[in-house]
Amino acid sequence: MQRNDREGKIFDLIAEKSAQYDIILLEGLRRPGIPVIEVFDPHKNPAPKFPPAELSALVTSSPGYKAGEIPCFHIDDVTGVARFMEEYNG
Repeated sequence: MQRNDREGKIFDLIAEKSAQYDIILLEGLRRPGIPVIEVFDPHKNPAPKFPPAELSALVTSSPGYKAGEIPCFHIDDVTGVARFMEEYNG
C-alpha cells in the first residue's frame, strides 16, 4: 500500500510498480479508460454513486443486490472480486 498526494504522480507509480503486482487498486481515481468498481453501502447511501453504465462491477453489503447487467459482489466475497479483476477484459 502506498499513499500518493500528487495526482499526476500516480501514473508514474503505476508504470513503475505494474510488473511487480497482479492487481493494483486505485482508491478515489476516476479517469476514462480505467475500470471502476464501486463499493456501495445501502445503509449509508440510498443508491450507488455512479450509474451502472459507468461501472465495471459493484461491491455491496446488500445480499442479492442487482445493478443492471454489471457483476455485483457481496462485500465479503474477496475471492470473487479478485477473480473478476484478474479476468476482466473490458
